[in-house]
Amino acid sequence: MKNSNTYLSLLRVADVCQSTRFALLSLSASYIGDYLHSEKERYQQADLYYMTQALQALACQIGNGEAFDAGLATSMLLMHHDAVNNTDESSLCWSCHANIFDAIPTEYFDHHSDPALFIRYHLVLARTAQTASKLQNTQLLSLETTDWYGSMPQSESQRICGVLGVSPQLIFLISSITSLASDNKSSIGAHRHVYVQLHESQLQSLRQWSTEVSGEALEVVLATAETYRLAALIYLRCRLYG
Repeated sequence: MKNSNTYLSLLRVADVCQSTRFALLSLSASYIGDYLHSEKERYQQADLYYMTQALQALACQIGNGEAFDAGLATSMLLMHHDAVNNTDESSLCWSCHANIFDAIPTEYFDHHSDPALFIRYHLVLARTAQTASKLQNTQLLSLETTDWYGSMPQSESQRICGVLGVSPQLIFLISSITSLASDNKSSIGAHRHVYVQLHESQLQSLRQWSTEVSGEALEVVLATAETYRLAALIYLRCRLYG
């Protein structure tokens, strides 16, 4: 999407933010190494070097109270890098990058920005693969327990996010389904069937949209978002109806 391509906008951020620049270089080295097998070791070393530099620069940045939004973008890139390269899907070790939300004062960054939504999106989808028992015994990150959707303008909730391919409302509904499946103690759990029907109704009526592209590109964007919606309906029926 031309107007909300976060990765293109990060090139401008990288011009002024060292941690973002190093994170982009690390991610790039990782991808290049996958294609140039004869130089894979060289690019692996570059990947590790730039990753280390990105983390050190990010720590200094946060410590100095500088460029918090850029710091969030750096964490998004580092999470992307680790999620792609992590072979143990059950460990969620890449989720450590979501701790950026604890390191930055909440009033200094936008919870609805693409980097924030990207980090949340990966956590939401990863939780769908965990059993209810495992979720009940998992210490959720503060990001996952913070109300972010309630402050979003209703007019924007169904707009398809360019970096995700889905709308914030769909992310919220998938997260709510997972929470409901693992909640047996609160008043919400006591009225579970009512909330299940509510979520299903909201998924059925969800109409995601975009005005940033047109023609065949728009068809692809809408089809991608619709695929996620249908998958969420299947997830709800498997997770909550069994």
